[in-house]
Amino acid sequence: MGTKNTGTRLRTAAVATALVGSVCVAGQVFGDEPGTGVPAALAGWKHTSVDDGADLYEGVFDDNNGVDYWTVTVKGDIGDLHSLKSLTAAVQKLKERNVPYRAEPIEWPEEGDRSGLAGTRVRVGRYTTAEEARAEQKKLAGFRTSVEWTGADGALGGGRTEVQVVLIDPKRFTGSLTASHGATVSGPAKVTDRAAAAERDLTTAGQQGKVLVGTNGSFFTMPNDPRGIEGGPVGIAAYNGELQSAAVQGRVAAILRGNGLGVEFKNLTTETRVRSGSESSPVNGINRLPGTDRNCHPPQIQRALTTVNESCSRTDEIVRFTDELGRKTPGGAGVEAVLNGSGRVTELRARGGEVPQGGSVLAGIGTGETWLRGHAVQGSVLSVQSKIFDEEHHEVPLGKDDDIISGAPQLLRDGRIALNYGGDKPEEISLAYTYALKAAPRTLLGVDAQGRVLLVTSNGRKPGISDGLSLLEAAELMRTLGARQAVNLDGGGSTTMAVKGRLVNTPSDGSERPIGDALLLIAGEQAASNGTRPAPPSPPAPSTPPVSAAPSTPPAAGSVSTAPSTPPAAGPVSAAPSMPPAAGPVPAGTCTAPPWDGTRAYQGGEAVSHKSMVWRAKWWIGAGEEPGAYAVWEAQNPC
Repeated sequence: MGTKNTGTRLRTAAVATALVGSVCVAGQVFGDEPGTGVPAALAGWKHTSVDDGADLYEGVFDDNNGVDYWTVTVKGDIGDLHSLKSLTAAVQKLKERNVPYRAEPIEWPEEGDRSGLAGTRVRVGRYTTAEEARAEQKKLAGFRTSVEWTGADGALGGGRTEVQVVLIDPKRFTGSLTASHGATVSGPAKVTDRAAAAERDLTTAGQQGKVLVGTNGSFFTMPNDPRGIEGGPVGIAAYNGELQSAAVQGRVAAILRGNGLGVEFKNLTTETRVRSGSESSPVNGINRLPGTDRNCHPPQIQRALTTVNESCSRTDEIVRFTDELGRKTPGGAGVEAVLNGSGRVTELRARGGEVPQGGSVLAGIGTGETWLRGHAVQGSVLSVQSKIFDEEHHEVPLGKDDDIISGAPQLLRDGRIALNYGGDKPEEISLAYTYALKAAPRTLLGVDAQGRVLLVTSNGRKPGISDGLSLLEAAELMRTLGARQAVNLDGGGSTTMAVKGRLVNTPSDGSERPIGDALLLIAGEQAASNGTRPAPPSPPAPSTPPVSAAPSTPPAAGSVSTAPSTPPAAGPVSAAPSMPPAAGPVPAGTCTAPPWDGTRAYQGGEAVSHKSMVWRAKWWIGAGEEPGAYAVWEAQNPC
């Protein structure tokens, strides 16, 4: 029943068979089909030439062989999983009620940084439709349950996933790959809108350029999240050689040099200081909310999860705001020093004001306020310098055309799987299980041995049509496509790929989501030294075509849960988002929020009323997870 030595290997082998007709061997990098210049894994996939040296491939890898089904999961003290104590209690209750069940040990995949048992999953029944599973669910009153589709079990089960791949050959493509946040760092926008705005900017500048491909990029602060600036990147970000967001203590990032086609993957840190004469002070953040650090894990741990979901309060710090912020600086306690383009202090003011064009603002709280009051005297000159370092603490210079986007986690390093599930804290197992081990929509960036760039998206959360990828599956997919280096970018409802203004993936939210920054592939001329050569033909047809059509009548979709009248004791951590959380404050004293509905899931920021209290969802919350029983709900005010 364990998955480490059976399910994971079977899943990996099946994926490789569907993609390339052979079993994927650990550490192997698959090359091109002989004589085609096309990765063998893409044989038989739908091919569209986007431009000379840029090709779109669309296909489905499908290894469920009809084995996926609907079932009822009995939740435990680790979200969907049980500790031994919780398992014993749940099994005893099920036996007393003569309910047949399956206890499925879930072990960490051997390719990651953890080993051993993550927990045990308890499930009841196998059903063709969600309606049948819901009928069984009603019989399990007294248990916390959810109806689930096993295709979403990711590396731990079956699944069917639609994949879109853009392969870019820098030896032939004469354009550029750039990271774009639009005119301002704050404020989310759709990928298609980012692309349209970039084309307008090129026209205004008198340059020829057409955005060929756009995908979402870095994790970002969702609307109404009180812990950050809406649309701002979570993690390091630089555009046109200017640092616009500080690094997440060593998290992996992609550096796009020059035309962006020579992508480098490095674990980066940043150091920023403000100087006044011989004295200096650290600057703790760039274009973020003073007093709230969303990225506060130990620097030696590159956790995939907490880097986008944890936040820490800071009482003493200085935060820099650039003139690309695009909004007033956040108000609050403390002081702000306004600097012109020469670094001269023009004003010392209360927090919350405009950033001058060409200048910047330093906001200080606690000891940061004290330092600014002592050194940012009107008319004085302050110098602010930022440095970027790699994991060996070598300085990483930025040219005027260089961009940086961040991701989490790194999938491949030198052709080997480099996953870190971030489970160094026991209470984070539920988060790792939901975000990393289970399937979700993904956006991936990689580079193969020939220096070709891979932009990859996968549809997900559509039972029977497209389930998405676990992080392990994402790593295996990129390796099978020939990637040597690869990183996971923002995913979930953010996953978007547009080609020439048309969406080629299916966003899981049902429509395109406004995102933070975007990766844009722009047509145009590039240095002649890159050379040219004829475009490759379409990939050869495989002996057993892996591409399959979506079922004409897909299984009923949905995830419905019920909560018990007296819920059992629950752990502090529940299901986690596959996207950065969104949250919004609820006005004190109001009771206009709708009552909590145990049969539906909630997005971050949604408010409900339950047991005379208004609660706010910190991030995505699964159905049946009752306010007050899970730490993912935050109490707002009595009502």
